[in-house]
Amino acid sequence: MEATLATHRTALVLSLTENGAEQLAQHPEFQPPGASTPKTQPLQSRYYDTDAYELSEAGYSLRVTRSGNMCLQTLESARTSSLAAGRDEWEWPLMDGQPNLSLLTTVLKPKLLPRSELREIFATDLRRVERTLELAPNSTIKISFDEGTINGAAAEPVRELALEILDGPAGALYHLALDLHAKTPLTMATESPALRGLRLISGRLPPSCKAAPIRLPAAASGAEAFHRLIVQCLNHLLVNQPAALAGGVEGVHQMRVAIRRLRALLRLYKPALDRLQLSHFDQELQRIGRIFGQARDWDVFCTELLPQANQPTDPVNLYDGLKAVAAQRRDEAHEAFIAGCRGRKFTATVLELAAWAEEGWNEPDRLGCAKLKQKLKNRAPRWLDRLARKVEARGQGISGANNAQLHKLRKSIKKLRYGIEFTESLWPRKKSRPYQKRCKALQDTLGLINDSSTSVALARTLRRDTQTDLRPAISALARYQKTQRESGLDELGKNWKAYRKEARFW
Repeated sequence: MEATLATHRTALVLSLTENGAEQLAQHPEFQPPGASTPKTQPLQSRYYDTDAYELSEAGYSLRVTRSGNMCLQTLESARTSSLAAGRDEWEWPLMDGQPNLSLLTTVLKPKLLPRSELREIFATDLRRVERTLELAPNSTIKISFDEGTINGAAAEPVRELALEILDGPAGALYHLALDLHAKTPLTMATESPALRGLRLISGRLPPSCKAAPIRLPAAASGAEAFHRLIVQCLNHLLVNQPAALAGGVEGVHQMRVAIRRLRALLRLYKPALDRLQLSHFDQELQRIGRIFGQARDWDVFCTELLPQANQPTDPVNLYDGLKAVAAQRRDEAHEAFIAGCRGRKFTATVLELAAWAEEGWNEPDRLGCAKLKQKLKNRAPRWLDRLARKVEARGQGISGANNAQLHKLRKSIKKLRYGIEFTESLWPRKKSRPYQKRCKALQDTLGLINDSSTSVALARTLRRDTQTDLRPAISALARYQKTQRESGLDELGKNWKAYRKEARFW
């Protein structure tokens, strides 16, 4: 039996508060004549995999869904949700409600087919309410409210709002989400029910991941590239949110990196962007970055810097008191981080950035300068020159620079390196790699020097939080970090000289 391919168009999924669906039902957009009559249907789904989770490992989920007298088997590409994105599903009607593995042969290659017997791993019991909204001529969006539970080793509630473009520009999706967000708080739903159920039953922590490689079309305009880069940065931010909220150190790190990349992208495009919009987004990203940065700094302090500082010659319990107080401060930073991720401003900033980039792709004047209609390759060299000059200026007198000056240089080299990552696909790889290598070596060395000063500063802030005498531990930490800083300074001169000798490839 051939599968029916149901490729969903641009869809945005958000999580609702407990009473969110009732509050949004009163929203003006949900009223006639623009809104259709809502249709309600129960959806009971059972998800299947092997004991070794072979389908999940291959990147798919398999479910059998019963709604009324209908029964469907659905294979879905089990990707973690990020920003608005499409997903592929293949559907087959079933007679008896039992999964039929042989049907998958029409879709999956033989090597991806499970070799072991399928079993039910978890189930979902949902109530779905659907309606369509005519926002304007040629602009139609389908709205779906899903409410119920995922039942695995434990139960987890589901309250999700899905917005799917049926007709019209994708920007309308984000503006509607912002309007609804103003009515009741929404948060980005960054895991599908399939992934949430798998996590519940397997006990696996959500994975973290680095930013995906960037490939821009050679003829991409500045506006088209800006849209692609904003979406890539937002995807990098959101795909790491489940891992970060679960307490994953690398998830927090990657979310902080994503915020820095967004700010670096705005800095790269600064000459062409509307000043008011640029200022608004930069300030909000900076605010978010400070919250994320605190969590990341305490993660590094507790999991890397303190363990590294503990030398064989030190007393056995030297750092115990410092570790205990630092762990408490780390917990507080993570609580603030979680509140920030789930906060109203975070969701609004993500949606506003997405809407701005989406509209600017079609109408570059909305972003700022009309020159964004030109090819990015024609504009990027001048923009990269600007960032490189900033590095050169801040690197003057590097041998006698203090910690604050070196920190500023580190931030400038990061902005330049990210700017190169955003645009390097416009040039032959062999031209850009040597320059990238010099930037990374310089950034790593400056990072080592920065960590040496930051760790001692963080330790000293802990003294007021305890009656334990932390002075011996802080003194030992300071001595260790002094040697690290001196080692970094020895490398810095060589790396700076090598960077200065490398010709700009653009």
